[in-house]
Amino acid sequence: WPKQRLKRERREALKWRTRGEATRANMAFEMSTESLRKHCRKLNLYSSRLDLNEILHLQCKGITKIQGLEEFTGLTTLYLESNAISDIEGLEPVLKLTSLYLAKNFLSSTVGLS
Repeated sequence: WPKQRLKRERREALKWRTRGEATRANMAFEMSTESLRKHCRKLNLYSSRLDLNEILHLQCKGITKIQGLEEFTGLTTLYLESNAISDIEGLEPVLKLTSLYLAKNFLSSTVGLS
């Protein structure tokens, strides 16, 4: 009896974990000025003057394209690890950027970095 219950609990846990992974996959974070502003507000960063933010953490968000950084002119460090980024683009407005973290993405080349 305890073994059967344990097997049933494991099946249920696996089913819920699989559902959670599917839900997370469908909830990719689209980088736009408004979504980044909300993200900054949530993290108690500067949300009314995005140019005052120096560091931005966007790891594990399901981001596929770098965009919406036009107002982040003061950004020096950008964390984008563990996303789904395939091309390095959209960094032109971030002139002060000195550190860019892109590990665990789908990058095929480093074109776009200068």
